Amino acid sequence: MDQPNLDLCAPRPLTADETSTLTAQLKSHLRLHNTACAIQAEADAEDLLNYACEMIDDGQPVGQLLEELDFMEMDICDDEVLDNIELSLVDFFIEMNKAPKKNWRETSYLHQKDEDRGGAGGGGSNGV
Repeated sequence: MDQPNLDLCAPRPLTADETSTLTAQLKSHLRLHNTACAIQAEADAEDLLNYACEMIDDGQPVGQLLEELDFMEMDICDDEVLDNIELSLVDFFIEMNKAPKKNWRETSYLHQKDEDRGGAGGGGSNGV
């Protein structure tokens, strides 16, 4: 891919749903069934995917993420897998960047306050 795609990054930390979706998508590319030990392959996959999500939440671009995953030198992640991961990340980040801009901290805080009040709409009294 061309250089601009390697500079793409997530515009904000991933939500729990985004993490789950992206993790499943990336895991589908890993070579879990072509290794000698399935237990080790699953453990490696968990380590690799957790590290990738941490890097994404830290705002690392696709290129840096790919370099780090390659540096891990895991059997489950060869060059073809890295190419597929790159495509998935680029598509995912493009979609994230297209989404309406929201203040995720404020949205998260307001959602939590809503739950504290017993549901959506804030039907509680304001003390007046």
